[in-house]
Amino acid sequence: MQEHSHSRLPVLVAVVVVLLVPPVLYVLATGPAQWLVGNGYISHESTVGGLLMMFYWPLGILHESSEPVRGALDWYLAFWE
Repeated sequence: MQEHSHSRLPVLVAVVVVLLVPPVLYVLATGPAQWLVGNGYISHESTVGGLLMMFYWPLGILHESSEPVRGALDWYLAFWE
């Protein structure tokens, strides 16, 4: 029985990684995106700028509707200014 539950551990770790890593990377990628736009490498009016706006729209809504999220994102994004 012990052997069977031990063989499930790698699967459990893989599932946790697959579920947690993409959202964390999504949020962390806002910093470089802000830096690129803020320093003029990407224009708001460009196609890429428009795609970034659409890509980060859900995070923007969350930023506007949640004070704790706003504080955390503002703190993180301040490093990229």
